[in-house]
Amino acid sequence: MVNKRFATALHILSALAYHEEQTPLNSDLLSQSINTNPVVVRRILKKLTQGGIVQTQRGKHGGVRLAKKPSSIKLGEIYDCLHSRHLISMNEKPPKKDCKVSCSMGKIMEVLSVGVEKSVKDYLNRQSLCDVVKKI
Repeated sequence: MVNKRFATALHILSALAYHEEQTPLNSDLLSQSINTNPVVVRRILKKLTQGGIVQTQRGKHGGVRLAKKPSSIKLGEIYDCLHSRHLISMNEKPPKKDCKVSCSMGKIMEVLSVGVEKSVKDYLNRQSLCDVVKKI
């Protein structure tokens, strides 16, 4: 579910940017802001860390902080860290060989899927985390 993970990730990153002087923040505090389980936050933070968007630090005073300035974090970059499948899924069943419609739909859906994905990414890449935080 990319949409829920993206919304949660954007909430986490907005909180980190908004409270930048108070970071690092821990997953318990972040989960309270989102009203979700800290495990959900930690799973998303792992992906954001792998994507180079946040840095984590262990220990008593550990937590997470942004790895870059909010103005340099594009929403498309956040989406890429969490996205694991296409927005429009393909039919995984083999086409019926004697049906022209069935044989054509795979290619048609592939082109549609690529176009939708590109549109989403283009839209998200026109906005930064800083743009979101300014609205808070």
